[in-house]
This record gives sequence, structure tokens and C-alpha cells, in this order.
Amino acid sequence: MKNISTELTNIINTPFVFHYPQTVIELSKLIANKPPHHSIQNRYIIIVTSGKCRVSTTEEQLIVQAGNVAHYNYDNNSSITSLEKSQLQGVAIEYVTAGASNKKERSFQQGLIIDHASTRLVQLADKLLEQWNLQNYENSLSIQQVFSDLLAEIHRNSQLITNDKSEDWLQKILLYMGQRYYSTITRSDMAELAGVSPEHFSRVFRKEIGQTFNSHLNLLRIRKAQQLLLTQQLNLSQLALEVGYEEGTYLSRKFKQVVGTSPSVFIRKEKKVVSLNYNYTACLRALGIMPELAPYSHWLASREHIPQTKHLSIDHMSFDNVCDAISAVRPDVIINYCIEQENAAMLTIAPVIAIPFREMSWRDQFHLISEVVDRRNQANVWLQKYDDLCTDLNNNLNRRNTTRGSAIVWEFGDKKVYCYDSSYGRGCHILYGELNYHRPDLLMKEKINERGYLEKKIKDIALYQADVIIFLNFPYSLEEKLEFKKLINSDDWLKLEAVRNKQVHFLKESSMFYGFDPLSSLAQIEILSEVLRS
Repeated sequence: MKNISTELTNIINTPFVFHYPQTVIELSKLIANKPPHHSIQNRYIIIVTSGKCRVSTTEEQLIVQAGNVAHYNYDNNSSITSLEKSQLQGVAIEYVTAGASNKKERSFQQGLIIDHASTRLVQLADKLLEQWNLQNYENSLSIQQVFSDLLAEIHRNSQLITNDKSEDWLQKILLYMGQRYYSTITRSDMAELAGVSPEHFSRVFRKEIGQTFNSHLNLLRIRKAQQLLLTQQLNLSQLALEVGYEEGTYLSRKFKQVVGTSPSVFIRKEKKVVSLNYNYTACLRALGIMPELAPYSHWLASREHIPQTKHLSIDHMSFDNVCDAISAVRPDVIINYCIEQENAAMLTIAPVIAIPFREMSWRDQFHLISEVVDRRNQANVWLQKYDDLCTDLNNNLNRRNTTRGSAIVWEFGDKKVYCYDSSYGRGCHILYGELNYHRPDLLMKEKINERGYLEKKIKDIALYQADVIIFLNFPYSLEEKLEFKKLINSDDWLKLEAVRNKQVHFLKESSMFYGFDPLSSLAQIEILSEVLRS
């Protein structure tokens, strides 16, 4: 995308304000490459999905961690650094503003503007990054639309925080109840904790939450009971004690009031499931479950017919509309990431299985979902099929080589190339995991296992000696194509072990390699099996 800062700042003859993305980049790559200095001060929005970082500007210092969204001005005195050894992940967006400059308009305040980003916000950020990286200049309108949707969702999320400030104590009480639902909690205790009278407490609670304090406490306990029934083996008495009731009979009565059935009927019935992200949709489809509602990645949607009534177009819906759509299908369970504020808002609809995806491998997430939908055997069969493919390929490769060699995966970006470690997917979790390939020595010296990826110039590809080289895509622009052509005709390229042994592979279905879920992992191992045997 060309630099349009100067052009945009000259557009002032309009009463409106418009925003345009100038750079969209993975957050970790922004840290590795300090943003260029422009003639005007850069405005940045960063959405962190994993890890923690420090943003230092001339105005302030921010600690931004998973789930946070920050907005700040970036100049030559600014810096951003990772604070944890775990991989920092997220999206950074540099944008410029045009119009109504005399009004000194600001869309968002500076600093940490959102504590818990919604699923839709994160998905829109990921979609914007994906479309930006395609470098398809005919796709400009689509990029602008996604960016506008993202700004609207950020505004909606930040407004939720602003609206909550009128009764700050209520959010503290809800958080306390969510964490201590299993203990003895009374209205008087909560009113005292809030610093208000019991009468005012009840009045505000019912107005804002839509139900009484006792009803909400019972809802929290029953939803937790449903979660435990779906994921653990507990008898009724054990279950009652876990959620704050003294005995199983009382739990059963309250359970039926909220759910409409007894605990035993609930656990036996076939569940109507809603998924709120691509990964868990793929897990359910691998288990033979058609979710009542779910978002589908382009790759997954292209593989099978999805009834329109079951397709949740989450990228184009507000969270309120998503909740309305979910409520309409009356699900028995919702599967989502660990997004506290969002999941709490959906408890009136159904129990939410909140999966800490940053802390679990795709296998562990898949096993957990199979427990929820009672498809443990199917999950084991599926994983056995996957493991058999891995074993077969490993045996074949072992017959050719005494020891497994090195492998490297490259992806072309905007005038750059990137290579990845297993934490970034792209098939590396398979190559460096089940297939036992090792990382080239130079990658290890550059600590790719700590950084997760490396950004290089196209000419640098020849520096990385490997037995297998895999390209996920092709160069985009004419300039990049010419530079790559120059590389592959160079002596350094021809000396590479993979080139000499004809083990350089360009993948035809690279879109599947962005996935880190059961279906795409199975598809990836099949593609890898074809190319590595060739």
C-alpha cells in the first residue's frame, strides 16, 4: 500500500472525518522492525491476542496484554517491547485521518481503550491483516470496509466500558460473583462490598442485569454445573458442592428451573452447539457435528455445503446481533475463546465452554470439545488416522535417510519473506513436531524458537541451508518476482542442499496452511506427504 499520509492531511474541505489504514502488520513484526518516521505523527491501534508488551511514547507508558486494545501516537521517541518469553501475538494498525482537521478530531482517547476485546473485534483484526497481506490492489474497497467495521467494533467495545462507569461497583460485584459463585453470597454482603444500601443495590442490579441478585447467582451456579457435567465425571452430590449448593436434590430442582430438564437428562441428550470461531467450528465438523450456528473459514466453507441458516457471518455483525442470532437457535452449549466479558454476557443464553487456546495445543482443545459433545471415540479415531498418516510418512522418510534432515518454511510478504517456528503454524507444527524435522542451524542461532518467526529480504533465503525448503506462496509484485528470479539463478541458490536434491516445494493450496485445527492439520499432513515423498 502506498504512503498516503501527505495526501490525506491536505484533505480538509469536508465537515466529516475519515480514517484510512496505512500499515497493517503482525504485532511481533512491528517490534522487530521499528515503524518508519513519516512527516506527520503516526496513529497506531494495537490488538494483543497473546503475551504482553510495553508501549512507550512521549506522553505515557502502557502495559498492553492479551485481550487489550490500545490507541496511541507513535513518533521517533516511541518504542514497543515484548515483556514475556511467551510469544507476543496480535495486530498493529497504523492509520491516517483526513477531513475536519481544524476540529482536532480524535476517534478514540489515547492509551488503553479496551480491556477485553470481543471475539468479533479480534476476528475483524485478523481478517484485515489477512486481506492486507494478500497485496491484491483490486481488494482495496474490501480492506476499507473491514477497517471501517473494525473501528465501529472498537467504538462499540469502548462505549461498553464508558457506559459501565456510571455504576463502577456493579462491574466489581459481577466479577466477584463470577469468581466466588460457589461460596455463601448474600445481597446484604454484596451491597456492603459495593458501598451502597441493599435497596439501591437491588434496584440498580435488576435494572442493569435484567434479573434479581438471587436469580443471577443461581444462573451462574447452574451454568457452572452444566460446564462441569460436560467436561468432568461428577455425581450429583459432588456437583452440588462444587457450585455452592449443599446437596444434590436442591441442585436438581434449581437446575430444572433454569435449564428445563434434570441434570441426568441434560447430560444424555444430543447437544445443540454454537461455535464462535473458525478453529472450533473445524473441530466440531471433524467430529461429525453440524453446529446450529458457526463461522466458517473460506477454506473450510469451500470443502462442503453449509446451509445458510447455520452460517454465522460474525465479521459483519455486532455482538448484540450475534447474541440475538444465538438466542434464536436455543443452543445447549456455546464454545468460545476465554473472553470474560463476552462470555459472561452470553450466560443468559447457554453455558459457555471458554477454552484458553493460548495455553493448549490443538490436540488438547480437540479432546476437550469431544468431551463436551460426547464424541470421545470419534476424536480418538480421527487422531489415530492423523497419527497413522504421520507414522506412514515418517517410515517412508526413514527408509530414505538415517536421520531426519532440516526444513524451513518461507512465506512471501510485502517486499519481505518470513520463515516460521511451530508456534506460528504454517505447517511448522507438523514438520518440527510429528515429522521430527529440525530447524536449520542458522535459524536456531537467530533464536527463532523464542521469536516465532524471522523477517528477511528475498536475497537472504540463500543463507539458510536446509534439506527441505517449502514456499507457502509466490511473490506478489513484479519487483519481487524479478528479485526472486535473480535469486534462483544465483550460485548461492544453486548450492543449497534442497535445490541440489530437488526438495524445493511450492504449495498449491497455501490457504489451508494458515489453519491450526484438526481438519486443516489433516489436510496439511496429506499435502506434506505428497511433496516430501516426491
